[in-house]
Amino acid sequence: MLKYTLKNNIYIPTKGRWEKCITADLFNEHLIAVNLVVEPQDWYQYHKKYSNTHNIIVLPENNMGITYVRNFIKKHASENVPQTFFWMMDDDVKFHQVVNKKVKNVDNFIFLDKLTSINTKYAQIAFEYQQFAWSQEKQFSENSYCDVAVAINLELTKNIWYDEDVQLKEDRDFTIQCIKNGYKTIRYNDFCVSCPANGSNEGGLKDVYQQSGRELQACENMRKKWGEDICNIQIKPSGRTDLKIHWKNITSNQQSLF
Repeated sequence: MLKYTLKNNIYIPTKGRWEKCITADLFNEHLIAVNLVVEPQDWYQYHKKYSNTHNIIVLPENNMGITYVRNFIKKHASENVPQTFFWMMDDDVKFHQVVNKKVKNVDNFIFLDKLTSINTKYAQIAFEYQQFAWSQEKQFSENSYCDVAVAINLELTKNIWYDEDVQLKEDRDFTIQCIKNGYKTIRYNDFCVSCPANGSNEGGLKDVYQQSGRELQACENMRKKWGEDICNIQIKPSGRTDLKIHWKNITSNQQSLF
């Protein structure tokens, strides 16, 4: 029996992680049902473990990529969610709260409903990463990255979709699209998330991140799409190729950049 029901549906795209789907298990602990979105090839394993606790939605095809899955979820939500927002969360997320500059685990998830109820003017709602949240001076940041666990406003984003050409950077691209269309996003710093580094744990997108040149191509496609006033390619000390997005330029100049 559910302890309480969240107002806004939660969708978790997940692949190859039925033995340890961290986000699904976390909501199990709090007796909250979510929607697990899985490929046909994984259906049986997820059904065997989670069918008594979560709703399992099966994609039409296998191995179509995360951008395809995100657009499927957004379309499914637009056809099945009566509320303004739905949540899309990665399958390896933990949630925390910052209190007096210290990070602790959250003890309930009612805050998710509160944030969607007071932020209807925003296209997206998200959270800071744990490693940065404790040092933030402001409660929230506007018009910056929205990753990992994001509430999406179905009304404001009805004509905005994830771009297949920038897969692996599709979240950042979606946020920039929202801003380009004149909407704001908000990221809270007093609640935060933690998750493994991209491609570091089995399942999910690990195989994609391991493909030589795949992330570089995504970064290059973003640079071509948006221009270097908005983003450019950088090489991290680890040697990993990544995309530097100039969020301050976007926030200060917004429409003039597009």
